[in-house]
Amino acid sequence: MWHEFEKAYVNRDPCKIPINAYDSLVAAAPFEHSKTLFWSKTKNLVRDLTKNRDDVNLEKTLLGSVLDGLTWCGKMGSRETFTKGCPEWKECENNPPRSFWKRLSTAFADFAREDVTVILDGSIDTPFDPESTFATIEVKRIKYPKVKLQY
Repeated sequence: MWHEFEKAYVNRDPCKIPINAYDSLVAAAPFEHSKTLFWSKTKNLVRDLTKNRDDVNLEKTLLGSVLDGLTWCGKMGSRETFTKGCPEWKECENNPPRSFWKRLSTAFADFAREDVTVILDGSIDTPFDPESTFATIEVKRIKYPKVKLQY
């Protein structure tokens, strides 16, 4: 798996990592859960809520749990993985972590079936943020009758 991970970004411009660069990594770690949980702007709540439950959110999957909160990149002409000196999330759209999370979110939503739960923050002005990963990637891939939304 490490080889598949590094293959996506090593010796590449850290601002030009396409989402599909992580295809082989995602294929190497398939999802194996039955209850899928999506969230937006409620990460800490979801982490606490699902601690002792069998609902699986993206951060509880193999790849999600290992890479959550980490930064990494490669550099042209180098075979190394860097964790410092990488572009920030807002510096470039296609940096390695952002492309990874978009690819993993796509696969996670495609895998979702039967019981699906969504947790949004009702205390903010825009609980459903149309610019969020949930709105731009995941919602578009959650399809009835493959899934049943619970709320």
